[in-house]
Amino acid sequence: MASKSKTSSKPTLKVKKIWDNNGLLSSGVDYEFGPSGHIDWKSMVLKKTDLLMPNRSWFFGKEPEAPKNVADMENPKEEQLALTLRATQWLLNSRGYTNIEYNPICRISEGDKDIAVYSCKITFRGNYETDFEEVSYEAIASATETNTSGYIAQSYLDSTAQNRALSRAVRGFLGVHIVSDEEMGNVAPQGDTSDDEGRKLSFHTTLEKLWSEKNDGKFSSFVEFMSDQGLEITCKGWEDMSGKNLRESLGVLKKMV
Repeated sequence: MASKSKTSSKPTLKVKKIWDNNGLLSSGVDYEFGPSGHIDWKSMVLKKTDLLMPNRSWFFGKEPEAPKNVADMENPKEEQLALTLRATQWLLNSRGYTNIEYNPICRISEGDKDIAVYSCKITFRGNYETDFEEVSYEAIASATETNTSGYIAQSYLDSTAQNRALSRAVRGFLGVHIVSDEEMGNVAPQGDTSDDEGRKLSFHTTLEKLWSEKNDGKFSSFVEFMSDQGLEITCKGWEDMSGKNLRESLGVLKKMV
């Protein structure tokens, strides 16, 4: 009588990260430190050329076309490089975190306006730099048809906004001032503010919608609210919700949230 052979599946091995007494990974990461003794994450990720890509916006208008990958570039400068999403994930996992939280700030889909705005709050593990206390860092990003490119990014604006917010939170907390590919959106030559104008529009529209939903929608009430929060200087000189520049609009949106 023939017996049926039993197929055995190999057990899945889970690699457990081991953290040392300084709150750093005991293996797998070659740390570099700055003069102050803090971890130099930017220097570390710049050596991970397989996690980098050419900064498309830097090459636009300067070269017939941007290089396909970093390997095609000879002694690239820092401003010629961009982080991939894998680079953001490597930084996040190497630093260590306990929680990631995405929150929808605003979602507009009306006529020709399609805007997704999300915040990303990351709770990082404590280490010697934070006196072993967990630290949370939050960033906000938007995605619209005017500040994204490619079918996938424009078809999934919510995911694009979340990835952008994630990248900004990781880069901001770790001091890695290298743009990520997710954040670049439409490629334009340096000095061209068309992409900034698209982002301004999304933040301004979001500000107006948030204020209309939470209050009477009047600009005078908005200024009064900002004054009550001790932030009247932020919108000084504004005549409406549009503000004077992208940085101010983003700052006010963060305060409102």
